[in-house]
Amino acid sequence: MNDTRDTGKTYWKSFQELARDPAVMEQLHNEFPADYDAPLGSASAMTRRTFIGLMGASVALAATGCRKPEQEIVPYVRKPESLVPGVSQHYATVFALGYAAQPLLVRSREGRPIKVEGNDRDTTTGGASSHFAQASLLALYDPDRILRPTVQNSDSTPHNAVTRIAAAFADTAKKGKAVRILVDEHASPSMARLYEALERAIPNCKVVTWPAMSAWNAAESNKALLGIDGLFAVDLAKADVILGIEADFLGADPDAVRNIRGFASRRKPTRAAASMSRFYAAESVMTLTGSNADHRLVLGPSEFESFLHAVLHEVAVVRRRGALDAAVLAELSRKAPASFPMIGAIADDLLRGSAVVMVGRHLSMRAQAYGVLLNLAIGAYGANRPLDPAHVYPYSGSAKTAVESLRAELRRGDVGAVLFADVNLAHALGEKEFRGLLSKVLYRFACSQYADETSKACTIFLPVNHALECWGDAELPDGTQVVQQPLIAPLNDGQWSLGDTLLRIAQLSNAAAAPVESTWYDFVRARWRRDVQTAAGASAGGFDAFWQNALREGLVSITATRRPLAINMAQALPLLRAQTSAGGSFTVCIAPSNTVYDGRFANLGWLQEMPDPVTKVTWGNAALLGPATAKALGVKKDDVIRIKTASGAVELPVLVQPGVAENTVAVSTGYGRSEGGRVLAGVGVDTAGLLPAQGPSLGFAACSVEKTGAVAPLACTQDHHSLGGDELYDIDRSDIVKEATLADFTKNPSVLFARELPVLGAEKQHDRPISLMEPHDYSKGHRWGMTIDASACVGCSACMIACVSENNIPVVGKEQVMKGREMHWLRIDRYYSGDEAAPETLVQPMLCQHCENAPCENVCPVAATTHSPEGLNEMTYNRCVGTRYCSNNCPYKVRRFNYLDYHGDDRDPLGMVFNPDVTVRMRGVMEKCTFCVQRINDAKFHAKNEGRDRLADGEVVTACQQACPADAIVFGDLNDPASAVSASRGSERGYLVLRELNVQPSITYLAKIRNTNGGKA
Repeated sequence: MNDTRDTGKTYWKSFQELARDPAVMEQLHNEFPADYDAPLGSASAMTRRTFIGLMGASVALAATGCRKPEQEIVPYVRKPESLVPGVSQHYATVFALGYAAQPLLVRSREGRPIKVEGNDRDTTTGGASSHFAQASLLALYDPDRILRPTVQNSDSTPHNAVTRIAAAFADTAKKGKAVRILVDEHASPSMARLYEALERAIPNCKVVTWPAMSAWNAAESNKALLGIDGLFAVDLAKADVILGIEADFLGADPDAVRNIRGFASRRKPTRAAASMSRFYAAESVMTLTGSNADHRLVLGPSEFESFLHAVLHEVAVVRRRGALDAAVLAELSRKAPASFPMIGAIADDLLRGSAVVMVGRHLSMRAQAYGVLLNLAIGAYGANRPLDPAHVYPYSGSAKTAVESLRAELRRGDVGAVLFADVNLAHALGEKEFRGLLSKVLYRFACSQYADETSKACTIFLPVNHALECWGDAELPDGTQVVQQPLIAPLNDGQWSLGDTLLRIAQLSNAAAAPVESTWYDFVRARWRRDVQTAAGASAGGFDAFWQNALREGLVSITATRRPLAINMAQALPLLRAQTSAGGSFTVCIAPSNTVYDGRFANLGWLQEMPDPVTKVTWGNAALLGPATAKALGVKKDDVIRIKTASGAVELPVLVQPGVAENTVAVSTGYGRSEGGRVLAGVGVDTAGLLPAQGPSLGFAACSVEKTGAVAPLACTQDHHSLGGDELYDIDRSDIVKEATLADFTKNPSVLFARELPVLGAEKQHDRPISLMEPHDYSKGHRWGMTIDASACVGCSACMIACVSENNIPVVGKEQVMKGREMHWLRIDRYYSGDEAAPETLVQPMLCQHCENAPCENVCPVAATTHSPEGLNEMTYNRCVGTRYCSNNCPYKVRRFNYLDYHGDDRDPLGMVFNPDVTVRMRGVMEKCTFCVQRINDAKFHAKNEGRDRLADGEVVTACQQACPADAIVFGDLNDPASAVSASRGSERGYLVLRELNVQPSITYLAKIRNTNGGKA
């Protein structure tokens, strides 16, 4: 296998590859897929071979190979003063996912938003953004958004719809019934004020927060034990040691960007500054977070509470640390702790420096109580500690009580009218439970962007604006207030914002008790005048100047109030003694999807086609089984199994996934949508019915599993574009991925490079291998290069979606993905090593390496791929005739052939999402990463305008670099010795992938370093 002079590890991507499955080996060996010569489209009988023959025979066709059909354009009659054609403008706004918000800067061209970026003035995200935020742009132009309101399934107007709703609310009050408005988690202080106003204006009305996925147990335990009614925003940059218990805080977490930023900041060691955080993870299913752990323990779902008890016992009783109550210590000692590996090492590490314990939000109240007590014992709470009471999300633990009370009211028939305010409970609860709850409700109304499952059960539906079409705001956990401003007028005339809709309902219900502001914009602005300006302090020029500055900056920093901890140990005993479900012989774990979350993003093709960061599955969900469990059940990949709980049953195809506990099956939410758009139709299976209707929508349930005999192929990319070849099935990846422990690295950095030339930064010209190609002259101008830090990268895939958005990369669909034809210019390769049941994981972003001796350039018969004077490997689309010789000659497998016209069926206004600076490619050309050459040229244009000959360091930021929450990507001019990329390239951890080929790539990777505990028990 691998050369033992390096790590001695075998790196593999899937069990099929590890077992040397002939189909996978053939895929590694062959240049083209087996069906490459099949017809390119259902409407065409022309084979690809014939197509290439005709194209290669005609120079004229070669010159027009990717020309788009001509269309007439209409010039401005009166051009807006602030608009310069061809010049981008940036506007500050915000993206919110539940209670967590990300400040944004959105790039606009000719009044059209074309790219979402993070706002670098926010210190917590550093200008990064999530893949959800990036993909939110696609939702703006989604043609499946509903155009106008409907009343009794007939088109209407917003004014008529809200008038009818207000009248129904009044009629409900006359009958002595309750009015309930159901909302999702949110981060908007203005929306919170509006909800209070609604309860005052509408008789017998309550606004109930009922999210699809909740954090009630975590919030309740904080309130009971600490007196903090909310969720802590954990500062992982201040944590020397992290213990995660079934906590996917780097993955499908609303606050993932902030968490990744803090976590990665402590994962970039050098010999001079070798300090790193150490991360222990205990989980039952391989998550994105667990795959980044230094030590990962695989526990069964029923073992988490026992594990937490064992760690707390070791810290508080054995080592006698932490000021816990005597009664709590006695309770911990009442029962001997269960035996788990590494408990002593974990306890030692938690008690050194600054440490934090993170418990999954879906775990039981008992598990949450253990977590709070552990954090108290190790001193995790306080100023400048990981859990600062000044940084808390206002997430009320009383929300659970409000939902349970509403359930009871609905079943009794006490509720006469319900308004669903942009929350899709029909999908979250399942159709049977949802309709059962609403069976006694006379009036049912919905507000949403899409005609989803919930709106279909309502008599009046009002479509609401996208976040980029309306005003709003958000509050960050440190008290910072963020403005949400519209970048474009509503694309559909019959839409209002959710704020405008609710405000007008309140005014029609009771003008005297309702807010006096006539529009939602006025309401938001008034709150900022009253609250935010007061908290921030007076500014010169009054409120108008303050407001304009807030719009320019996007946020206003306000010092948060540090809430005092009101520790109540008396509440700990009943929580620690609480009984939890014993489970069964088999357990199903339901978790949010890394790609479509709870289903709200299911109609976005960018996210459906993004490979899951862990499983690499696209276009659907799977039943994840560990290898031992799959063998015992007699199933393999793509076999369909039936998972049955006391609440319901589903059938899903199997994916054998390393790192899953025995007798555990994992499934994800968000799929199986029946309403809401054409993209989501028929994708995946709805898993909402597996958990009890009265419980949370995430967590565990006892189940049975049986093989159905059916087969449903998954669109999984884990074996696509694999590097390493198949030389007699000996897949050697020792020159592709490199890693070491922190102890070994600090003693001798060359441990990473046993088969390498000297360390990259110390390399001399005479050390380079002899090449037949003439060296390029970069003595003048720029020479562009990049570094990617594998220690910092967590594999979140924000860079991938940013690249898709920036470069107009098409969505090809499930069928084409299964043929290996996904078009992503940047992929995240995921490698496993070690124990098949609980392996170590390493991720590596892979894109065009812009090689100095590029093997693609000298085989192109039409010179479509060439080398620029600044070191870029360029593609001239109009020359390309699709021979794919360049793809065959690329050792990194990063070039993508555009088999079909993937934009041919685009519906209006989807075409508005395209970046006008990047060609929208048609069928029959090769595509790949360009280092965002359009951004380089844009920066040169501005520099020339300012009379500068050279660009400053950091002036050009690629799309992937800008989005990366881990700050793992550095791009810049290698000709500038003072540039950040030159410094990063000289790292002791730097190496070039497949360096022995002497293609001299322009991307330097920094090797992965693990901060293991040296094998202590």
